[in-house]
Amino acid sequence: MARIWHEKEAIRQKVISAFKGKDADLFLFGSRASQNYRANSDYDIGYYTDEKVSSSMLNKLKEE
Repeated sequence: MARIWHEKEAIRQKVISAFKGKDADLFLFGSRASQNYRANSDYDIGYYTDEKVSSSMLNKLKEE
C-alpha cells in the first residue's frame, strides 16, 4: 500500500508543479477516482482554466 501512496503523491506533485502560478481547477476522474482500478490503470487528470496552457507542458506531463 505504501508504494501506491508514494506513486499517487509523486503524480500529484508533478501536476501541481506544472500548473503552479495558474488559476486552474484540477481533478482526477476515471477508475482511479472511483476506486475501481487495477494495478496497471492510468491516472486520468483533467483541468479547467481560462489561462493559456502550452501543449508542450501537457505533453511533458503525459510522458511522465
